[in-house]
Amino acid sequence: MMSSEMSSESSEEMSSQSSSIMSTQETITDSSNSGATTTEMDIPLVPQKMELDQNLTLENDSVLQEIEMRMAESEEIGIENDVAIHFTGMYLGETGAMQAIFIIVNRMDVAMTNIDVTISFSTVNGDVILDKAKYNLTEESFGILEPDTAMPIYLDIPPENEENFFSTSNMEDLVYTIDEFDFDEK
Repeated sequence: MMSSEMSSESSEEMSSQSSSIMSTQETITDSSNSGATTTEMDIPLVPQKMELDQNLTLENDSVLQEIEMRMAESEEIGIENDVAIHFTGMYLGETGAMQAIFIIVNRMDVAMTNIDVTISFSTVNGDVILDKAKYNLTEESFGILEPDTAMPIYLDIPPENEENFFSTSNMEDLVYTIDEFDFDEK
C-alpha cells in the first residue's frame, strides 16, 4: 500500500453502482508486488454501508480481507489530524469498467458523512488516470467515516485512461492527491 498522498478531481460523480463491490466469486486483481513487512495495525478497516447491506464483512469477503492485509503490511496509515487516501495497488473489474481500490483514512476527531471529494491520480511521468475526479460518498451508500478508521473507496477509471493506469507496475511511480474535500460532521 502506498503511503504518499495524491490529489485529483473530475466531473464524474460516484454512483451507487460504481461503489458496489464485486462478490467473492469475482476476481480481485493485484497491480503491484508488495514486499512490505507486517506491522501492528492501529487503524481498523470498516466496510462501506453498502457492503454491510450486502452482508459483506471482513470475515467473508476476499476483497475486504486483502485490503485489510495490505493495511496491516503498511508502515503508516493516514496523516495525524487529517484525512488521507491510500492506493491499495488493487482494482476491480475488466477493461472498460475498472475501479481502483483506495482506502480513505480519518485521523481527525470528528465523524464524517456525505463526503464530497475530488481526487487526482497519475503516473510520475504525468500520464493522467483521474483528473480532478469528483466523488460523492453519501451516508446512504458509503456510511459514516468515524475517527481513527479507514474505509474502502472504489474509484471508476475512465476507459480512455486505463492504459495509463497499467503503464506502471511500480506503485512508487503513481501519484494521487485530494484536491477538494467537504463533509457533514456527524
